[in-house]
Amino acid sequence: MIYGLFQAAKALEEKLKASGVPYEVHIYPGNAHAFMNRSPEGVERRKGMGMADEDEAAVELAWSRFRSWMSRFLLP
Repeated sequence: MIYGLFQAAKALEEKLKASGVPYEVHIYPGNAHAFMNRSPEGVERRKGMGMADEDEAAVELAWSRFRSWMSRFLLP
């Protein structure tokens, strides 16, 4: 399943690259979809699915990248 998600991310990256729009793709190894969702519900949902939820450094890095991208491209 993880390999399939990785392949989907790479396919999306290729489409974005071909479109010419600004984009960034970052892969966070060992982290599942929606790992940035730190709400109690999000954490419980991932734990219930058997997904590890312990990489706070990756969460902080992802949010930092998200804020940076938003400030450059969407928030004047």
